[in-house]
Amino acid sequence: LLFEGGKTFTGALKFDIEDSGTPEQPVTIGSYGEGRATISSVNESGLTAKNVSGFIVQDLNFTGTSLDVDIQSYGIHFFTDLDSVKPEFIRIENVDVSGYRWDGISIRGDRNTVSSGYRDVRVTHATVHDNGDKGIAVGGPMPPEDWANKDIYIGHCNVYNIRGILGQHGHSGNGIIVSSLDGGIIEYCVAYNNGENSDYLQSGGPIGIWAWDSRNVVIQYCEAYENKTGNRADGGGFDLDGGCVDCIM
Repeated sequence: LLFEGGKTFTGALKFDIEDSGTPEQPVTIGSYGEGRATISSVNESGLTAKNVSGFIVQDLNFTGTSLDVDIQSYGIHFFTDLDSVKPEFIRIENVDVSGYRWDGISIRGDRNTVSSGYRDVRVTHATVHDNGDKGIAVGGPMPPEDWANKDIYIGHCNVYNIRGILGQHGHSGNGIIVSSLDGGIIEYCVAYNNGENSDYLQSGGPIGIWAWDSRNVVIQYCEAYENKTGNRADGGGFDLDGGCVDCIM
């Protein structure tokens, strides 16, 4: 499914398990011609894919207008509630994502399940900026039952101006955050000017690039600067937080 480069298309993209491809024959969503097409989803999430495998999203801009609207909107949102199988082979490449209330790019399993999550995901050359709660996020149900996500790579991404949501319960304004992940690499990424609106006083604050409740995660060759907090807690560059096992920075 290709959109003409340089043009803007108003509306949201939504996919489910019946739209899945395979690692050998993936479904590709992207642009053709010169430059990137722009998906302008207004107050909806830009692209939502539930329980989808074998999927490539590349060479697109996603823009929303929901940054200051009290709705849970995402730029690119891969979500699964499957317990029996982990969707695999997800590729997000060369995208620009901005203007969404929640996460710019989200890879997430349903926390109400035992172990739903993803396997073999790569997010590369993404620019994620001026979103609300998180820039790039990986998460799911927590151990000890199982690690929700396995084999995630995030590389060559720039994440900035994720300022956080005022009054949000818990930390807000994280650049790149991964959790419930077994086997991951974050490298050659830059996170800056994030976190200033995180004002919840009863928990920690945001971080530029970090992992928690994860195993075998490596953070290397990254930069994080001018990250902030609005609640006197954290506001740091990097973090290996509670529940990290065999992780390296």
